[in-house]
Amino acid sequence: MSVRRGGSSIRRGGYRSIYLFTGGLVLDEGGGRRSAYLWDDLVSVTVSGVRHADRKRTSYRFTVTAADGGQIRLGDELPDARELGENVTTEVAQRVLPGYVERIEAGENVRVGPFEVGQDGIRREDELVPWPAVDEVDIDNGMVVVRTHDGVQSLSAIASQVPNAVALIKLCQGLSDEDAVTPY
Repeated sequence: MSVRRGGSSIRRGGYRSIYLFTGGLVLDEGGGRRSAYLWDDLVSVTVSGVRHADRKRTSYRFTVTAADGGQIRLGDELPDARELGENVTTEVAQRVLPGYVERIEAGENVRVGPFEVGQDGIRREDELVPWPAVDEVDIDNGMVVVRTHDGVQSLSAIASQVPNAVALIKLCQGLSDEDAVTPY
């Protein structure tokens, strides 16, 4: 087994096992085939959830993208898929967030899906919500939403179209905090 670096591939699931380690994860595809990814080589996680009328629970699908463009798809074919996906999401968010902060501190804007975050606020298309007006950025009912202090949901996007939504939320929480020196 070797650590993946380079070569685009799409892994569609069907893994026998997935092992999480301090430095990354290993996918066991069966038949002696394994792939390993370092956390630092994973650049985004996109989450979608579907609640079927005949089921009580929500089916989650996590799409993890590696720096080489390869993708790993984790879903209900795996036991505890939601917990697994949340762990991977946390690891990736911890690694991309400092880069987002550095870019904003340097005066650049950061694009996360349809949102653009900068020192002046958070923007979607031509609509800007300045930081003093931002009350919260959150995931609610399958949507990433930006709410203002007046209670209006100013900006929104379908969560499955926002890679690294968790990192976006943490970034915005830090930037909208009036007392924060550095976001997060």
